[in-house]
Amino acid sequence: MATIQPRYVGGSGGSKGKKGRPIALVVVVVLVVGIALAGGWYVFPRPSPEKTMEQFMEASERGDQEALKSCLSAKSQKTRGFSQMMAMPTGGPGKKNGEPDYTIGKATIEGKIAIVPVTYKMPEEAKKFGFGDDLTLKYGLVKEGRAWKVDFEETEK
Repeated sequence: MATIQPRYVGGSGGSKGKKGRPIALVVVVVLVVGIALAGGWYVFPRPSPEKTMEQFMEASERGDQEALKSCLSAKSQKTRGFSQMMAMPTGGPGKKNGEPDYTIGKATIEGKIAIVPVTYKMPEEAKKFGFGDDLTLKYGLVKEGRAWKVDFEETEK
């Protein structure tokens, strides 16, 4: 009687099945890295309206026109008189010892529009002369792509 020997295909029985393993490993690694990067891009914290407002105010204090421009919506960058407005001195009457004379409040977001309150501190000397309390202005920001940008038109509303 003849004995039938089992024949193994692939597996660890020979070198033929091992040739495709490095390729499969590379494909798996590339897929895992790609998924991780895509997930990170989606989940990674994006600048908030408050953060954009903070960058805008700091750039204004420094007189950094390029940084200011990067915080503005495309529409606001084309506003007539933008360069003259950006050339105006900033800092405010309450600025002392490098401390900001304002406080940025919590944004109210509705869709692609955010309103960020900024309260400017009135100096005590001015309050003594009846110039009133602190002043709160509401800045309008719009979402352009994944970033929030200060928008003059929304601010005027």
